Amino acid sequence: MAIVEKKNGSLRICIDPRPLNKALKREHYKLPTLDDVLPKFREAKMFTKLDVQEAFWHIKLNEKASMLTTMITPFGRVRWTRLPFGLNVSSEIFQRHLTTAIDDLPGIVNVADDFLVISNGSTDEEAQRDHDRKYKLLKMRCSEKGIKLNQYKAREKQKEVIFMGHMISDKGIEPDEQKVEAIKKMQTPKDVHDVRRFCGMVQYLAKFLDKLSDRLQPLRELTKKDTQFSWSSECVTAFNEIKDLIAKTPVLRFNDPNKPLEVQVDSSKDGLGACIMQDGQPIEFASGP
Repeated sequence: MAIVEKKNGSLRICIDPRPLNKALKREHYKLPTLDDVLPKFREAKMFTKLDVQEAFWHIKLNEKASMLTTMITPFGRVRWTRLPFGLNVSSEIFQRHLTTAIDDLPGIVNVADDFLVISNGSTDEEAQRDHDRKYKLLKMRCSEKGIKLNQYKAREKQKEVIFMGHMISDKGIEPDEQKVEAIKKMQTPKDVHDVRRFCGMVQYLAKFLDKLSDRLQPLRELTKKDTQFSWSSECVTAFNEIKDLIAKTPVLRFNDPNKPLEVQVDSSKDGLGACIMQDGQPIEFASGP
């Protein structure tokens, strides 16, 4: 048994899942990615973000599954009757449960324990009416399926919202400012571990950054096997250029399938770069070695 403190100060009781996880058969239910849900944001004007309360506990375990979750506590042996936190199948089972429950509802996106109501309209009044209709349908469906929403965490009728690590608005998609600040504040790497950490964090912003692969090349060289760590002037330049670029990340517009796209490409000895444009605005950058 393990006890973990939540952000709100309450406690989460967990089992040690390692032995059980080795024996569990995964169903590999695919969790949605940002690219999967982006098309639904194209005409968005207003958002409501909702959190599912005690997420995994919505799933009841049958007798056989419950017995497998038995754990030893100072008060004797106890077993879970609901899906516990920590099993390698829990997220997949829960995602399938929610997707099945709301998949036919228009303008509703679900990822993990978050719901997002996406409202459309050419005016604020139209968006308001669209929001109220969709929100009502979602609450009715949740009531029918026994899905409990945490009203204390609800962010209703927002012009912009943080979702899946990005800022979404009617203008398009931007990086979460907190993640950007974390990268901008990173100190100069002292070893290869620091370099890998920086490269990994920057990769989160790849779709926002022009020719990122080229710029990362001096740093990636340091991560190769049997390479001695040496923070050269090329590394200094690359590190600073990338941080400067991150400070100026553009807003990426949503693709309108009814309008033509323009693809701009470039290449160098270190890699390839591309940008998808529409009406003179970027939709996504891409690069590679």
